[in-house]
Amino acid sequence: MSDAYPNSGAAGAETRGPAERLLRLGEGLLAILVESGRTRIELLSVELAAERLRVMRMLAAAIICSVAILLGLAFASFLVVAVFWDTHRLAAIGAVTLVYGLIAVATALWLRHALNTAPVPFANTRDTLERDYLALRDRLRRKQQDESAADSSSLRPGDFD
Repeated sequence: MSDAYPNSGAAGAETRGPAERLLRLGEGLLAILVESGRTRIELLSVELAAERLRVMRMLAAAIICSVAILLGLAFASFLVVAVFWDTHRLAAIGAVTLVYGLIAVATALWLRHALNTAPVPFANTRDTLERDYLALRDRLRRKQQDESAADSSSLRPGDFD
């Protein structure tokens, strides 16, 4: 019987079948995925904290700046209208309104540009996950090719006689 099946017996215990190879491959894949997932979640949490801090700082600065600008513009507007009250009050009111309109349009254009050119949040995490996926796919393909090459090289022409 051992002549008909050269890989049986003690030597056969060392040879793994397809199911066992698949199980070991799955175990390795799971270990890689768990470790990679843990690292990526840590990266995502760091990026999320940094993004949240950046947004909060920008929002606070925008609110403070807006209040200061509005108060300054209101008092400057009253001053302009008061100076020209007796002579050209309507022209002064129109000029102040025009200036505010121009400021609003310029700010809206700048805001649209800033939103269109803003960096993509979590780009580092996305890029890292993409690299991980490609590396894992290549590793699995290489492992399958190595195993199929090892299987085909272990067969000898006289093994099936």
